[in-house]
Amino acid sequence: MKILLRVLAISLFFVGCDKGGGSFSVLSESSTFEQLVVYTPRKLDVLFVVDNSGSMDNYQQALVNNFSS
Repeated sequence: MKILLRVLAISLFFVGCDKGGGSFSVLSESSTFEQLVVYTPRKLDVLFVVDNSGSMDNYQQALVNNFSS
């Protein structure tokens, strides 16, 4: 059983290896590399869930007082 598991593991290892290689290039000493980072802010939806029970009145009022529309 152990031999079967080893053979299976080795087989999966070789099947998972990709033969297509990536490419790369080496810059000469006179070449420069420039990288730009672009930050794009994304919109965000915020959902407030408010407990409408009587024990939450103080917290609801604090939310109303501190929330600007």
